[in-house]
Amino acid sequence: MNPPDELRDGSRAAGWLNKLLSFVKMTRLVEGVGYRLIQTTRGTALEIQPGKGGSTPATVSRYRVESVQNDHLVCKKVEGASVATETTLIAKPFNLRRTGWHGVTVAYTDEAYPDSPGSVSITYEYQTATYRIARVVTSAGSTNEHQVITPHYLAGISIIKATEPENGTGVTDTTFEDVGDSARAWARTA
Repeated sequence: MNPPDELRDGSRAAGWLNKLLSFVKMTRLVEGVGYRLIQTTRGTALEIQPGKGGSTPATVSRYRVESVQNDHLVCKKVEGASVATETTLIAKPFNLRRTGWHGVTVAYTDEAYPDSPGSVSITYEYQTATYRIARVVTSAGSTNEHQVITPHYLAGISIIKATEPENGTGVTDTTFEDVGDSARAWARTA
């Protein structure tokens, strides 16, 4: 960086260099939460550290399903080839829960295609923790669709993975939630 023309004679060079030094100090990079600086002879590099802001990453554990309830699963932790004796309540993924869906009517707008009904209204009525009836109403009429969770939760057999979400599960008495790695969903019965 070249100093202004009037400083080339050295008369005010010291003042200009002090201002430049002050500016460089003000714009200096410093380490912070979640990253660190690495200074080498080639320059300065920014290294992002794992996790959110330096916090510990979430742990995912395996559990065997013992029974299925409306909003949660009763499970036993699987460690290697062993299964724990104590049970743990694990929240179902939100779309598989009864709470928030039972008795609720949801209006959908259909994609435009030939003979599209335009809009669809579906009311969900839960019969058990794994079976519900979806009453579908369109401009063409209405029908009841019987739905089950698939793949089925098999007591003493099905294995799920669960973690503790940072902001809770929304289900009372549990801090764990099924991560949904088996891609379970409500589907029409045959």
